[in-house]
Parts: sequence; structure tokens; C-alpha cells
Amino acid sequence: MKERQIEAMYRTRFEERRHATEALDALFSEAAVGRDSDKRAWLIAVAHPRIPRFRDRLTRDEARGVLTQTVGLALTYAGEEASTRSRTSIATTRAPGCAAGWS
Repeated sequence: MKERQIEAMYRTRFEERRHATEALDALFSEAAVGRDSDKRAWLIAVAHPRIPRFRDRLTRDEARGVLTQTVGLALTYAGEEASTRSRTSIATTRAPGCAAGWS
């Protein structure tokens, strides 16, 4: 490979990383809007696939299941005292336009 080809490959790689970081930052900002993070801790999870899964995409219920499993991890880190409050908040929190607790 010529030096220019190697340089072009690295440039492309860094651009892809920058784009992925910007996409995650935008998703996080959108998800965090309206959360009273100065009064309580929130678990805000966002993801942007590097390789889209067109064939084996998660259904809404499967995605909800993945996020529900993260609640247990978050409560482990937050401690037992936060556990009761968090479960109550999670049960009553609804995303705009969604009937269920998770969107």
C-alpha cells in the first residue's frame, strides 16, 4: 500500500469514530432533556450501532427487556436505599407517546 492509501484509510476510520461519537452525544442530549438530574440520579442509555442489524433487529419488547435488565445493575450500584425509590419511579415514568414505562 502506498502512504496516501494508508493515510486515507486512517482518515476514514477517524471520521467514522467522530461521527459515531457525535451521534451518541446527540442521542444522549435528546434522551436527557427534561430530567431533573440535579435532584436525582437517572440511568440514561443510548446506543448507535456501528453495523446496522436489518435482519435480526430487536423488537420493541426485546429492547424493553434489555433495558429492564439494566435496572438491576443500576440499583446494585446505587445501593439498597435507592432501590425502593427507583422501582417506584421506573414504574411510573413514561416516555412521551408511549403507553408503557419504557419507550
